[in-house]
Amino acid sequence: MTTAEQSIVALQAENQRLQEQVASLQEQVASLTLERDDARAGYQWMRGVLIQSPTPIFLLRGEHMVYELANPAYLKMVQKTDVLGKSVCEVFPELEGQGYFETLEAIRSSGQELIQPEFPAWIDRDGSGRLEQGWFHLVYQPIRNVQGAIDGILHVVVEVTDQVRARQQAEQLNDALEQNRQLLQDIVDHSPSVIAVKDVHGQVLLANQAFATLAYLDPTGLMAQVGDDHRTVATVEQMSMLEQQVLNNDLPVRTEEQVQTGQTTLVYDTVRFPIRNEQGAIYAVGMIATDITQRWQYEETIRESERRLAETQRIAQLGSWAYDLHTHSLVWSDETFVVVGLPISDISPTIEEYMHTVHPEDRVRLEQTLEWALTEQQPYELELRHLRPDGSYNVTLTRGQPVFKDGQIVQFVGSVLDITERKQMEMQLRESEARYRMLVDYSLQGMLVFQDWRVVYANPAALHITGYTLEELLVMSAEEIDGLIYPDDLPMVLRYRGLRLSGEPAPARYEFRTIRKDGELRWLESFNVVIEYEQRMAVQMTYIDITERKQADERIKQMNAHLARSAADMERLTRMSSTLQRASSRAVMLEAVGPFLGELFSEQSGALYLISGPTGTFECVTTWGDESVLSALLPEHELQILFESKRDQPVLFTYDSCQRFCQRSDCSDHTPCCCVPIYAEDGPLGMLHISRLSSPSLAIYEQQMLLATVAADLIGLALANMQLREDLHHQSIHDPLTGLYNRRYLNEVLPYELERGHSHGQPVSLLLLDIDYFKRVNDTYGHQVGDAVLREVGVLLRQQTHGDALVGRYGGEEMILVLPDTSQEQALAYAEELRERLQQCTGSYRGQALPHFTVSIGVAESQHHGATAELLIAAADGALYKAKATGRNRVCRAE
Repeated sequence: MTTAEQSIVALQAENQRLQEQVASLQEQVASLTLERDDARAGYQWMRGVLIQSPTPIFLLRGEHMVYELANPAYLKMVQKTDVLGKSVCEVFPELEGQGYFETLEAIRSSGQELIQPEFPAWIDRDGSGRLEQGWFHLVYQPIRNVQGAIDGILHVVVEVTDQVRARQQAEQLNDALEQNRQLLQDIVDHSPSVIAVKDVHGQVLLANQAFATLAYLDPTGLMAQVGDDHRTVATVEQMSMLEQQVLNNDLPVRTEEQVQTGQTTLVYDTVRFPIRNEQGAIYAVGMIATDITQRWQYEETIRESERRLAETQRIAQLGSWAYDLHTHSLVWSDETFVVVGLPISDISPTIEEYMHTVHPEDRVRLEQTLEWALTEQQPYELELRHLRPDGSYNVTLTRGQPVFKDGQIVQFVGSVLDITERKQMEMQLRESEARYRMLVDYSLQGMLVFQDWRVVYANPAALHITGYTLEELLVMSAEEIDGLIYPDDLPMVLRYRGLRLSGEPAPARYEFRTIRKDGELRWLESFNVVIEYEQRMAVQMTYIDITERKQADERIKQMNAHLARSAADMERLTRMSSTLQRASSRAVMLEAVGPFLGELFSEQSGALYLISGPTGTFECVTTWGDESVLSALLPEHELQILFESKRDQPVLFTYDSCQRFCQRSDCSDHTPCCCVPIYAEDGPLGMLHISRLSSPSLAIYEQQMLLATVAADLIGLALANMQLREDLHHQSIHDPLTGLYNRRYLNEVLPYELERGHSHGQPVSLLLLDIDYFKRVNDTYGHQVGDAVLREVGVLLRQQTHGDALVGRYGGEEMILVLPDTSQEQALAYAEELRERLQQCTGSYRGQALPHFTVSIGVAESQHHGATAELLIAAADGALYKAKATGRNRVCRAE
């Protein structure tokens, strides 16, 4: 093959290769064209998705960050209509200097996605023009071109309002729970009762200071198990059994337990109860023990007194009884059952059952005597025979004394004395007078025989009792004999004598007083019978000296009266405590305490002083008693001196000591008085001053002072509880930072004010105030300075608010003012004054001037913008937004 032919073949091969390359390039161009078309279609699809997305999205491209994409959700959020083709600086010039462009430059440099922390923004959700605050995350996503260079940044605004609000609500709930827990702990710690909680293993989970003191525990180490405390009467094992009983039976257990502390025994009313968890399972046992030592001692004293009285009656064979004429109920003492011959029972017999025990012959006489005593309204004395269970009869001396109320007999009280043996003795004496004359002469009972009411016989006992000799008695005339009887008792003796001599019913036995020869007054119990003496009718008087018994009866009567007074005082103290604890306010409490003190100390006069004012001076809040005595009470300044010198104990002083103390010329009463300090947990509250203590006995003074001390303690406890309730009420309706009303209270009061304004035809205006750029203050100066600004705003608003106007913190830096009976024009003028006054604020914090701040105020009025609280607040909120949008530091009215 020639060279030319070889060249042609080579050219043909090269041409073929070039044609194949052209065909390959054409295929690549076609493939790239398809990819370009697919990419354009994908871009258009993605662009459509972004535009239709409810999430605000926009894309900035180029060096100047020009809007290439902005979906409707974003335009609605920023309230713009046309941003495409414009740079972000043109649309939002205020972003200059805010760090936004520095953020974009950092993303360009790093090429990394960035998520901006949550931030607040106002949005119109439903297109109504009403703005509400929302929280958002801003996601920056860098966009690269085909060369891989970053030439744009995609912005995606993600709303996290629900998450933020949920977190805020959780934080508020945790704060509230912590406050409630602390409040509960404070209440438990300051309770005088012993409070503790143990788990099922006996470990102490919770205990107050009272429990720690009782158990000798360190209050800071109460999680340790209580050890073997052998000071308690109930052992640890016994207490564990009680707690185990609560766990097993799932029921509370109440016991009275004694605790020995040193030389003192304390008595506690203890309740143990199960405590459940959220699943309903018992996981602990609670214990509350109340100190009832004083009540227990008081009841023990009463029981001992009743026991001694019953023992006295048993020894004397003297029973007591009471019969109510209205209820026809009969009450017997134990000894009455014994004397009458019936078994002792807790239930007294009826009057019919009692009548069946009386001998039939005596029953008619008893009914006649009762009818006579009821008609004549006189006491009576009667001897009766009673049927015993063994069929025999005993004889009793029954005495009855009417009890009057409002001039009418309401009750008979009396005694029954077993005189069976004495009656038998009298019968034997009548049957064998001569044989037992010697016994009569040596009897301890006095015996006189009268004929024509002159003494014809007197035994030695009668001579001993009267102090006269037989010769002196025998020569006495009837008038001289009557002179031996105490003048007050003589009419009764003469009346009974006349009835007996005329054959009419008369008490055979009665008591009277006689005057001995030496002038001593003695009580005698006399029994008179008509006898035949030396063939002539005579009256035999047998009597015994019952002076000691009468003195014992008087002591018993005084003791019963003392017990009755103590019971009445306890009932009054209980009523006073209940009334004071239920009082709705301090004024109501002080108004109620005066009458109770007047009841407790009805025989005295006095006053209640309370400490008032920052200087701690005394102020008289209530008085009772005689005004002439009240004028002689200690003046407040002297009371202050006395309180400072004797602040930890009651003071009892007589006239002389009072004169030495106060040196007043008008203190002329020689009866003593007392001053009792009133305390609460956190310090002194005042003093109770009582003058003219009524009893001449210092023992009774101590009783009255004890009563005054208890009354003072109850008053102090009631005052402390009232202060606690008032503090809690104030905290519940006020914002703790600014001292203004809180949002909850305003939401309750605003509808009421609108309703009141509507019913009276008067407008109610509302101002919604917001501190401009408050977040910048917090970010720049710190939250403590921000709080100081809020406090200063609160002070200024309170100073500028008068009359019925209400001012409160509505949330964050927003304040709300409710102006009843105020038109919109008046409210606008008032708002402008507030704005100027707040703009001129010169407050300070820690010696440094507060940063300058301004406020924007929205004004709405009920008759123009809404008759409900929601509408009025929304209108004011819209006006506030308008003030913010138009430059801040201004007042705008609602449209």
